[in-house]
Amino acid sequence: MSDHGEVWSLKKGDGQHSRRRWGKTSWRRLKVDVNRYGYERVALMRDKRSVQVTVHVAVCEAFHGPRPFQKVCAHNDGNKRNNRASNLRWATQMENTLDSIRHGTRAVGERVHTAKLTNADVRTIWARLQGGELGTTLAREYKVSNGLITSIKNGRTWRHVTSAIH
Repeated sequence: MSDHGEVWSLKKGDGQHSRRRWGKTSWRRLKVDVNRYGYERVALMRDKRSVQVTVHVAVCEAFHGPRPFQKVCAHNDGNKRNNRASNLRWATQMENTLDSIRHGTRAVGERVHTAKLTNADVRTIWARLQGGELGTTLAREYKVSNGLITSIKNGRTWRHVTSAIH
């Protein structure tokens, strides 16, 4: 493990026996892939089984100690691929969430993968609500719940869009 966020392993065949025999070891950098959340991970062997480990957590544990109770590994710069030890720290989930807001990496509105509306839809809904159109009509048209339309109207959701309209 390097403080630059790289994970290394002995090359196959360079175990204890080879080192005694040849007097040197060969290291290789492990291949990294990216999981569906955008974090780098590597495959390590544990009890003769392959285990996927996220690089940022492994680096944080190696350089900042074991994970404290109810802490998560946070990236200081908000870049999920920057796994340098100096860029990682243990933080509460709330601190990590506040970091994501500060970095602009938090998924809100149409950036949420389950969003049924776009920012443009919300602007149109907002304007039509202000014009007196019924929320139930809009909910049916956009195939969303009446509660979502009411939340947009009252500013409980999609505030990042509607606050710019007021």
